[in-house]
Amino acid sequence: MRRLALGAVLLLPFLAGASGGEDLVVPTYAARTLPFVEGAEPFRIALGDLDGDGRIDIAVCGSTLEHGSVRIFLARADGDYQAHDLDAPATPRGIAIADLDGDGRLDLVTANNTSRSVSIFPGDGRGGFGTRKDFAFQRNPFAVVADDLDGDGRVDLVVAGEGGLVGILRNRGGLDFQPEGSFDEPYGPSDVITIDLDGDGRRDIVAPNWREGSLAIFANRGARVYPAGRIPYGGTGAFGVAGGDFDGDGRADLAVPLLDSSKVVLLLGKGHGDFRPGALLPVGSGVRDVVTAKLNDDAALDLVAVSTDANQVALFYGDGRGAFATVTPLQAGSRPRSAAVADLNGDGLDDIVVANLASHDLTVFTSRSGQRVAARPVPPDPSVALRPLAALADVQGRAESDFKAGNMEGALRGLEQIIATGEPLFRSGALVPSVNSPEWKRYLAAVALASDIHRGWLHDPAGAREIERRLARLAERRRYFSLAGIEWTAVAEIERDDLGNVPAASWAWERIARLARADALAAPDAAVYPPIATAALLALDRLPDGDAGHRKRLPVVRLPTSFRPEKSDLASMILPHASAFATPRDVKPGDSFMEFAATHRRSFRGAYADYIDFVTAVALGSFLAPAADRAALHDTFLENHADDPLCLEVVSMTLRATRGDAREHEAASARRLGERLGVRVEVADHAGGE
Repeated sequence: MRRLALGAVLLLPFLAGASGGEDLVVPTYAARTLPFVEGAEPFRIALGDLDGDGRIDIAVCGSTLEHGSVRIFLARADGDYQAHDLDAPATPRGIAIADLDGDGRLDLVTANNTSRSVSIFPGDGRGGFGTRKDFAFQRNPFAVVADDLDGDGRVDLVVAGEGGLVGILRNRGGLDFQPEGSFDEPYGPSDVITIDLDGDGRRDIVAPNWREGSLAIFANRGARVYPAGRIPYGGTGAFGVAGGDFDGDGRADLAVPLLDSSKVVLLLGKGHGDFRPGALLPVGSGVRDVVTAKLNDDAALDLVAVSTDANQVALFYGDGRGAFATVTPLQAGSRPRSAAVADLNGDGLDDIVVANLASHDLTVFTSRSGQRVAARPVPPDPSVALRPLAALADVQGRAESDFKAGNMEGALRGLEQIIATGEPLFRSGALVPSVNSPEWKRYLAAVALASDIHRGWLHDPAGAREIERRLARLAERRRYFSLAGIEWTAVAEIERDDLGNVPAASWAWERIARLARADALAAPDAAVYPPIATAALLALDRLPDGDAGHRKRLPVVRLPTSFRPEKSDLASMILPHASAFATPRDVKPGDSFMEFAATHRRSFRGAYADYIDFVTAVALGSFLAPAADRAALHDTFLENHADDPLCLEVVSMTLRATRGDAREHEAASARRLGERLGVRVEVADHAGGE
C-alpha cells in the first residue's frame, strides 16, 4: 500500500480564557490522508477493531454512480494501514460495525440507497469478511445504526430511508433479520441514532428529516417501538444528529446541524422526550454531520461538526453545563461529508476520521497531547435572544387571520403582544433590521398593521401616530436611518391627512431631510432610502409660502437616477404586512398587492405596492408579456400616484429600458412630470437599452 506523507495541522492559539478566568488548553492534531477507491466518493465511516489486535480499524462506504464499495483500513503496529476492498450494492450511504451473530467477531452493515437494500458482511475476526447477505428495504436507505433494542442480547438494526421510511430489522439470530415496525415518514430522513430520551433504560430512536425541519422520535418500549411525535429543530437541512448529556442534568440532549444557517443547535432534554432550545454553535457553510466525542481530558462531552462547502471540521469542547469553547477549525480534504471518532493512537482521547467526497479520500486527525493550544469560549448567538419573538409565529398568523375576518380587536391583541416582545429587543440591539430575519419582519409587520388598524378601522389616528413615532425614534437611536425615514413618513402622513396638523407633518419631513444629510454618521448601509428623502424634500417644497418649513430645496432631478429601487432590500420594510391583505389566487404583476394598495391608496405604502408590480413586469420582461402589460402598468401608476416621487423612479426605469423614439417620448413625459411636481427634470443624453 502506498504510504502518504504525514502532515501537521497547527491550531492558532487564542488568548481568550474559558469560564472561571483560566484558559482551556486542548490538544492539536496531526493530519494524514488515506485514499479511497479510485473515482469513488467516500460517504460514511465506521470504526472498530475488526481483526482483534487491539487497534482501531477504519471501514468506509462509498460509490461511483453505478458501483458500491467498502474499503477496509486495518491498523498496523507501525502506525500505517493495510487496505482491502469489498464489493457492495450501488450507493451505500450508511455503515455500522457490530457483532451481529454473537460469535465475538465484528460484522459490517451497509445501507444501500439506490439499491434499496441493507447488506451484512460477516466478519472472520481477522479483518476479512464472508459472503455478503442482502435484505430488501424500501425507500432508499440512507443511514443505519446497530443496537439491541429489545434487550434479548442480539443486536438489531434501525434504518433511515431517505424516501420516507424509518424501519427496524429484528435480529432473529444466525444473521437472520426480519422487518418489524416500519414507520412512514415524509420524504427526507437523513440519519438515525439510538439514545435513551426518557430515562427508562431503553434506547429510543431519533431520525432527522432534512426537508421537514423536524426530528422523528420513536419510543422504545422493549418488545415494541412506537412513534412519539416530531420535534422541530429550528431550521431545515439537518443531515445528521448526535446525542448525549451536554448540560449535566442527567437527561439526554441532542445536537443538530442546520445546513440553512451554518449552525449546530442544541436541543436540551426536559425529560419524557421534551426539549428546549440551547446554544447555537457557529460552523462553516454546508454543515452536514455532527458527532459526540471526547476531545480533551475532562469528563464533559464534546462535539465534532463537518462542513462540506467550507472544507472544515469544527471542534467544540463542552463544559458540562451546556456551553462550549472552540478553536480554529481543522482543514479536511475537498468537500468533507461525514466524520467518525475513536481513540486511534491510544492516548485516551478521540481522534477524528473524515470522508472527503470530492478529493476521494479520508483525512485522519490524530491528537497530539504534547502540543496544546488555548480554546476560546463560543459567545452566545444573537438569535438566541430572539427566541421569545420567534415563538410568536402562531400569534402573528392568528392576528392576520383575525384581521382578514374583520376581528380587529382580536388582531390588535396579538399584534400588541408581538410589539411588546420585540420593542425591548430592538432597543437593546438584539433585534436588527434585516430582510433575512423572520423575527424582524414579524415585529415590523406588527407595528405597521397595528398602526393600520388604529388609523383605518378604530378611527384613532393619534394611536397610529404614536405606534409609528415610537419606532421612528428607536430607529434613530440605533442609527437605522432608512427605517427612521420610513416611519417618519408614516407619521407625517397621519399628521397631515388625518389630524390636519401641517406644522407637525412639516417637522417630520424636516427630520427625514436632516437624517438624509447625516448619512455619513449612520451604520453601514443605513443611509436614508433615496425615494423617501426625495419625498420629504418635495413635501416641504410644496408647502404654501407662509407655512413653516417651506423652502425650495429640490430644484433639479436628473434622470435616469443612479439609484435602483428594484434592487433595494427595503421593500419588505415598507410593505411588511401585505400578507394580511392577500387572498389566495394566482399572483401576477398588476394585482399581487391589489388589496393592499387599494386600502392604502393615499399613502406612500400603497404607491410602493403598485410600484413593485411595475418593477416585476419590467424586470421579468418577456417572461410575463402575456400576463402583464408594462406600458399599462406604467401609465396606471403615473395616473394613480401623480404626486408621489416614485413616479420619478417609474420613468427612470423606463428610460433605462428603452431607446429611440420610445425613449424620447418617455423623456418628454419625465419633463412634464417635473413640471407637475414643481422640479426641473434633466434627462441624460445617452441612450438606454435592455
